[in-house]
Amino acid sequence: MDKRINITPEYLQAREDNTVNAGYYSPKWIGYCRDLMAKGLRVKMYEAKSTVSKYIYSSDGVKVYKVRFSNHKPNFGKQRQQDCDFFVGVSNGLVTRTEDALKATIEFFNV
Repeated sequence: MDKRINITPEYLQAREDNTVNAGYYSPKWIGYCRDLMAKGLRVKMYEAKSTVSKYIYSSDGVKVYKVRFSNHKPNFGKQRQQDCDFFVGVSNGLVTRTEDALKATIEFFNV
């Protein structure tokens, strides 16, 4: 069973409204999703159950690119196995940002 949800502009707005109304800034993953959708890519997301990690899957209908947004270091073994195409956050020996993920995704799809 696929536990990924389809991302829509309405879904992103509702998540952003809830976060901002709780006194926080809009999450970076929301802007990332909006940017991808503006380029014509389809976006799905899986939210980890035991952490706040978000796995964003973008697709052009042929290829899929998986980006993980996290506020903690990934499991070293999973990182070595490359369980995602790009990791946003502080990983084992590297810090990457949303802007880096967006650039990598755009390059992957050549859009």
